[in-house]
Amino acid sequence: MPQAAPPIVFLHGWCGSPVFWQPVVDFLGSRYRVLAPQLAHDGSLPELPGRCILAGHSMGATLARRLLRHRPQGIAAAILIDGHLPKFPPEASRRESFLAPFRTGYEVAASRYIDTLAGPATPGWVKGKMLETEAGAGLRALESLNDADTCAWLGTEEDCVNVPVWALWAEPSPMARAGGEHREWMGRWCPNLRYECWPGASHFLHLDEPGRFTAGLCEFLEEAGI
Repeated sequence: MPQAAPPIVFLHGWCGSPVFWQPVVDFLGSRYRVLAPQLAHDGSLPELPGRCILAGHSMGATLARRLLRHRPQGIAAAILIDGHLPKFPPEASRRESFLAPFRTGYEVAASRYIDTLAGPATPGWVKGKMLETEAGAGLRALESLNDADTCAWLGTEEDCVNVPVWALWAEPSPMARAGGEHREWMGRWCPNLRYECWPGASHFLHLDEPGRFTAGLCEFLEEAGI
């Protein structure tokens, strides 16, 4: 374990839980201290244990971005994994169009949506665990992800992220048009940015290849001097 290294706080995604980080934690071993809290399914920001490294997947990446915006003190670095980080606040009509199937038939809509996120290498238990989340909680989480505060960059100097950031994306990603233009956009508000795409990976790329992800995580933190 690096001397005096801050803990890594792993933030799970929509309908997830701490168990979604267990494969990564197993590969990580004792190299870093880790925390994986159960997040509220309402978009509320979790408390942080003082100085820490944030690693967020999907909805967890959205929360990590919001923590960098509202509570940046003590965050040493951030890892944003295939996150919902929109360029613009959501339009009301598009927001409601996305949410409508979940309001009228949550179980069917959630099952179909998860199928669009998973890939051949995604562990088989992922979908079942996600569908264990109570429908009301899952819907509230989706509603929070369509809030204006999820907009990744509001175009102001105060909104810039001044710590090292590793942005890791599936390619193609269901969350963004990842690639050169997207990388340039992220670089405007993340001057210390490592941007990486994994062709053929699913939205759950850290679970598809936990060993590869963990190796990249350790490399990123070592390069950042953490």
